Amino acid sequence: AVRALQLEGGEEESACAARGELLSLGLAELVEAAGCGHPPLAMASSASLLALLAAPRPVAEAAVEALCTPRFFRVAARVISRDGASRDGDESLAARLCVLLQRLSLRPAARAFFHAPELRGALVGLQHIGPSAPFLTANVRSVLKNTKRYHIAPPTRQDT
Repeated sequence: AVRALQLEGGEEESACAARGELLSLGLAELVEAAGCGHPPLAMASSASLLALLAAPRPVAEAAVEALCTPRFFRVAARVISRDGASRDGDESLAARLCVLLQRLSLRPAARAFFHAPELRGALVGLQHIGPSAPFLTANVRSVLKNTKRYHIAPPTRQDT
């Protein structure tokens, strides 16, 4: 990755991908810090995770891919289950993590993680926190919709 950063001129895409790799090296630590019980550290970590998603496309895609781990989804479930989400509404740590979850919910490969009972239950509970957090509520509903399990009925035979 460092070698790619040292390349000159025309290999900008490669360098951008390398920056994404370097940024994601600390991703596991950011995920853990986002789930810690120390609010300033958790909020700063979640802000850093959100910033990775706002980076140029190759970096953002690398970050999204790196977040698709059981560890991230366990941390998200733990944070969302805390009472702070209902008290702080759209400004809560849960709201920030729900933005990340919404982005991940669009990836078919990540959808299985959303069916863990702890996370699913926390999301279902969070969608009813009330009018104090309209952005959070809409985001949670989007996640639930994107990850809904569709049961396709078998085709019925037409009798003639």
